[in-house]
Amino acid sequence: MTSVQSHDQPARHFEHDHAAKLVRMANQIAGFFESQRADTRIPGIAEHIGQFWDKKMRRDIYAHLDRGGEGLVPTVVAALQHLRDADKVYEASISLID
Repeated sequence: MTSVQSHDQPARHFEHDHAAKLVRMANQIAGFFESQRADTRIPGIAEHIGQFWDKKMRRDIYAHLDRGGEGLVPTVVAALQHLRDADKVYEASISLID
């Protein structure tokens, strides 16, 4: 027998699971870069996320960051801040072309 949930509870559960998955993925990327030189860690994490995560994934992790970024390691926080700034510049340049 399954439990009955309210209509909004599954959505909140999905959002939490989705954010937790993105946090885990981002922290795994940071773990890889821990063996790199300190000056390449944050740019490397940002570049990897920028290249391999689609726009929705980035938007969702930015929203998680805006809610406090629970679970994100400091290098990921810094990389996401750097990447978000670059995304904003890119989006602004695209809107000038349209």
